[in-house]
Amino acid sequence: PLGALPLLWGRLRLLLRAVPAIAAAGCGLVPLYALHRAALDPLGYVRGAQETAVYSASLESFLATSSWNLLYGEVTSVFRTTQAMARLRRRETLERLGAPGDLIDDWLALGRTPSDGPLLDEVRGRIEGVPTQYSHVIVDEAQDMSLLQLRAVMRRATGLSLVGDDAQRSNPAGIGLRRAADLLGVGLEEMTTAYRMSAEIAGWLNEHAEAHGIDAVGLVGIRPTGTAVRALGPTWPEEADRIEANLRGRWENVAVIGHDDVWIHKGVEYDAVVVDTHGMDPAEVYLAASRAAHELVVLSRS
Repeated sequence: PLGALPLLWGRLRLLLRAVPAIAAAGCGLVPLYALHRAALDPLGYVRGAQETAVYSASLESFLATSSWNLLYGEVTSVFRTTQAMARLRRRETLERLGAPGDLIDDWLALGRTPSDGPLLDEVRGRIEGVPTQYSHVIVDEAQDMSLLQLRAVMRRATGLSLVGDDAQRSNPAGIGLRRAADLLGVGLEEMTTAYRMSAEIAGWLNEHAEAHGIDAVGLVGIRPTGTAVRALGPTWPEEADRIEANLRGRWENVAVIGHDDVWIHKGVEYDAVVVDTHGMDPAEVYLAASRAAHELVVLSRS
């Protein structure tokens, strides 16, 4: 009974549900008990106190040996992970941890969702460890990682390189590279040379970022083309169509980017881009404009 206490601690509410399973296991042992009595009772066998102590000592040694403890921990860790996650869905647990009341309400209202993944990985990593580690991990678009996602990568990597652009964050929970560098206690290396875009486009992006307080890297343009960025307004959709047709006559890859599709162009490069700023915030305008390599037209309806 004392040996069972660690298994029951914190699980007493589950004990009633376990009673049928315990009863079934007991019924399965009845034939073995009957065989035991049939073999030993005719001989008048009774286990003495000294013999009982000898057999009990082997059980105690089994439980105390570190290697067996490790095996026991490996086998039962998944149950302890499940139990820990269940406790994190209890209001009293979250209140003891000091979580704000509105956060607790939102968290409990969600129920189980796919977004549990990073938190589940955090809990499993603390209890079970991680199955695989790598000598070095490189994460692209790392500005969109949440804190728990960053910790998940850190658990699996001896060395780590994070690459991205804080000005192109698409995940509201993304902590950004500056914050990640602070958490890791390392310096932030900025690659400022704008190799893929004209110096004129790089200069326009710098001015836009500075005017709107966007946390963007100051780009150094090294490839002037003599083609200035055109900022036109007020214009209407038919004007955008005319400008697009003109650009397609001179460039192979042209994109017209509006509010509805701005984020699907993230990471893609075009020869020329028309940005329809209607409905966009300054960060979305920056992202859309940064897709242009050679020619950029920015349209405003206001």
